[in-house]
Amino acid sequence: QPTQPEIGKLDFDIQSIYYENEKLNVSWKLKENSTPQFKGKIEIYNNENMTGQPINVINDIKSYQNGISQSISLPTNAYAKIVLTD
Repeated sequence: QPTQPEIGKLDFDIQSIYYENEKLNVSWKLKENSTPQFKGKIEIYNNENMTGQPINVINDIKSYQNGISQSISLPTNAYAKIVLTD
């Protein structure tokens, strides 16, 4: 028996991400060996490196969700980071 419990890894693939008609659409899929998703959020940045303070955050993504479709006003150059917690 190992001295430490095995810690799984939350791992996912982005299925699609697009913004049209003032609506952000993002979907993802957990990989087969991933730990379950507990909650999530999407952080929106105005720089490609996605550093600094996000210009907007979509919170309260539930454990059963694998995507969002949110009405939001974004600048031309916006970058989204999906943050999932297990």
